[in-house]
Amino acid sequence: MTETPERDGLTPRVKYGLIVGAVGLVLNTCFSAIISCCGPLAALLAGAVAGALAAREEDPPTQDDGARLGAISGLIAGAFVLVGQVIGVSAILALYPALDVPPLLGDLPAPSDVAGQLGYWFGGLGVAFCVGLLDIAFSAGAGALAGYLASPADGELLPSE
Repeated sequence: MTETPERDGLTPRVKYGLIVGAVGLVLNTCFSAIISCCGPLAALLAGAVAGALAAREEDPPTQDDGARLGAISGLIAGAFVLVGQVIGVSAILALYPALDVPPLLGDLPAPSDVAGQLGYWFGGLGVAFCVGLLDIAFSAGAGALAGYLASPADGELLPSE
């Protein structure tokens, strides 16, 4: 692989992973508060965008190298999307008892029921974290695919601009 261009000490794979990941964090925080299963879709989008942008800027010599750098960029973005997943679910878990909405499964635990409250919080955050792990995997995979597709086929050169 050729030398990676750096600006401000960051390679494009890290830079785009951070930028797209920050946007994904904000979007997934909102999505997770509304409907938690949208997180993997946001992760797919974030990983693909980060991987494609990184591959276009770094201009890897082969598609395999493009897939590697896209996966790294997507992995970084996916970690941010996981954080957004946990923040969004935490917000809805905190707000849900105050909303005038009937619970989907059973009754909400009373504030004095310590075991019920622990189950409510650990269960909700555990599910959010597990979905967030899917976010990371989907984002890294989408980044690898986008980086692969945005890179020249082995031995080909992209037209210069």
